[in-house]
Amino acid sequence: MNQKIQFVIASIIVLSLFSFGIEIEVIKDPKPTCFEKNVQYELLNKYKEISNEDSESENFIAFARSVTADNNGNIFLFDGVLGEIFKYDKNLVFKKRFGGKGKGPGEFATSRGSTGVRLNISGKNRLYAQDYRNKRISVFSLNGDYITDYKIRYKHSFNPVQDIEGNLYIPSENGGVIDIFNSKMELTGVLLDVTEFRKFLFFEPRPLIKASKSFPHSGNLNYYLLKDNALLVYIMNSSTVYLLENRELKKKFNVWPERILSVHKRELYKFLQEDDGNVSLLFAFNFFIDGDDNNFFYMQFIEDKAKKIIPLYKFDLNGRLKKILYIKRPDGHWVTIFHCKKNSIFYGTRYGRLVLYK
Repeated sequence: MNQKIQFVIASIIVLSLFSFGIEIEVIKDPKPTCFEKNVQYELLNKYKEISNEDSESENFIAFARSVTADNNGNIFLFDGVLGEIFKYDKNLVFKKRFGGKGKGPGEFATSRGSTGVRLNISGKNRLYAQDYRNKRISVFSLNGDYITDYKIRYKHSFNPVQDIEGNLYIPSENGGVIDIFNSKMELTGVLLDVTEFRKFLFFEPRPLIKASKSFPHSGNLNYYLLKDNALLVYIMNSSTVYLLENRELKKKFNVWPERILSVHKRELYKFLQEDDGNVSLLFAFNFFIDGDDNNFFYMQFIEDKAKKIIPLYKFDLNGRLKKILYIKRPDGHWVTIFHCKKNSIFYGTRYGRLVLYK
């Protein structure tokens, strides 16, 4: 049988194991369990959507890329074509737009629907927009007023985070995983060990893909601040999640048992012996905290073809799977990508559209 066909079959088998709640070996503390028996499934329903097809001239959006929301339900959306940020209230009533293409204060460098700008509400309840092409993080009030920007060297997209003391958390270029800078952009700390990024879930990659996958960037690093400046870090290409408190590693756990991973690992390795290396290594392509309750986080996976659903796994901070949320697989090739959860709403994008689920 062709190796690529074998890989597809093996992937379907593994995803089916995840989705059908098959009996899995439970890992006890200090290796917290990641699968529970009789896991609960819960359907998320789409209840609001906005796209360029139903936008008016004033609030026309070309292609929604990044989205976040504040505690009042206001939604901030970055348009990857227009290079602007759109603000809507909780009922998706358009409020204002700000930013624009350029290199000036509060402007963004974009290119053909660039994914390069990431939005996040952080620090003292301000909107942060990380623009890697302009090599800076721009800061706005929640009314869309430009406040300041921070020049950065890091050249990939990431989730911009600042704590209330003014410390910025940026993917490391100093031998660690995350660098901490004060408000004057002076380096004050380096978190974790960069060697963790070379502990791949499946294998040590070949030279063709090593450079792009061996160091932190939007494809393999996600992190979020919790209360009291605790930091939750997930390294893609692994099943490892880290919890740091006061800049010290507090907890480290794997969310997938080796019993499940070994099947996929074995088949993927065979497949890559013949492939040209242009294969995605991401085991989970999305990770974000629960914005309403920081005691939980979510991981999004590719579709379960057997059930025709897109699963979203909810874990607690001990790595225990609490439930599997899911949406029905839409027609067409484009999949909804969730960006955050706030106000009991899951905010996502699907091929340039803003979609809300709850």
